[in-house]
Amino acid sequence: MNSNDIAANLSKLDPSRPYVDRKTASDILGMPYPTLSARMRLGIGPHVIKVGSGVLYDLREVEAYAEALATIAEAKQQVAETQARLAEARERHAEAQARLAEAREHHEALHTQYQHS
Repeated sequence: MNSNDIAANLSKLDPSRPYVDRKTASDILGMPYPTLSARMRLGIGPHVIKVGSGVLYDLREVEAYAEALATIAEAKQQVAETQARLAEARERHAEAQARLAEAREHHEALHTQYQHS
């Protein structure tokens, strides 16, 4: 990237907004630096502005992305908890069905015994 390209990219920066480098962004996101770099290559994550051989992230976008990741993690946890409760409910249902079958068999045995006496 030549100095004209760097100057052009720097002109894209909004001076009223704070920017952070990739290391700081990875710290804020609680994400390993290589993971953030890989996501950048895939076009996933906060928007980057290339400056020379490095990149900058808009701090507000990084913080919004961190909130989105936290929301996703919370939703996944809620889904896992709901699935666990559903599995427990299915197990209780199966146990109740087994007790009901036993009660019906016992009822039939008593009914048959009563008829033969």
